Amino acid sequence: MRKIDILPTTVYEFKLPDEIYLKLKTTAENINWNELPTRNGEPHYGKSYKPTTLHESEDYKELVEYIKQQVNKVADEQQYTFLDSLEVSLLWLNKSSRGQWHHRHFHGWSVLSGIIYVKGLSGKTWFSRPTEYNMPTAFALKENCSEVIYKHAPKLGTGLIFPSKLEHSVDAVSEYDEDRITLSFNTFPKGKVGNADSLAGVNIS
Repeated sequence: MRKIDILPTTVYEFKLPDEIYLKLKTTAENINWNELPTRNGEPHYGKSYKPTTLHESEDYKELVEYIKQQVNKVADEQQYTFLDSLEVSLLWLNKSSRGQWHHRHFHGWSVLSGIIYVKGLSGKTWFSRPTEYNMPTAFALKENCSEVIYKHAPKLGTGLIFPSKLEHSVDAVSEYDEDRITLSFNTFPKGKVGNADSLAGVNIS
């Protein structure tokens, strides 16, 4: 019997210029991580540094502009003709130490999201989505029964762009590896959104 795989999901990988990556790495390592609580108060979840205006900081200006360029390349390829452009709307850093991991989640109020690998080579990013072979209407299935479709190993100085609603998680950092630091971002439309000739057309400044 031959199997035919259909409806793939595309994740885009990009590489940061060395100068921007090294500046990001230095900035991330200089954060006082010891003062930050673990996510949700769970000791195994790692920590996040998430000021709401980090994407507007002068220290991250070049990085944000580069991310914007990459994100809008994806928007053009995906033919997002209903919007003028995508802007970085949120930026935050994550750190996981040995044995720590991050639960499965997605990003709301965002169109495209991304991860940039800053430090550490363990802790793969898992991308998941439900399989159509699950039958929740017929059987009581366990919670979190998504099918894992891809596991991505960290590559320092590179980033991934993916649909914000695509579920993702991180497996545990190896007890033999250094801390894992990543930068995450969300995007939101700016300018004209929708069809200007219809009631659905709006302008977002």
